[in-house]
Amino acid sequence: MTIRTVSKSDEGLYHCKHPEKGESPQSWISVRGASFSVFRLLSSLMAASPYLLVSIVLTVKCCRARAKPDELNTV
Repeated sequence: MTIRTVSKSDEGLYHCKHPEKGESPQSWISVRGASFSVFRLLSSLMAASPYLLVSIVLTVKCCRARAKPDELNTV
């Protein structure tokens, strides 16, 4: 069984109740850290890439805009 959204505070003893078969013995459920996911990495990169691209383009434009007035004065 996999429960996707849990935290460390969900760790503890759990048991099942069945109307015909009764209760199961309690079992300790522990919570581990998330494993590496290629999908999660790619989705993060896709979300961040537009911001990174815009930042690079604006930085290049600003650098070129600052360089042009100096070039005009020396010619």
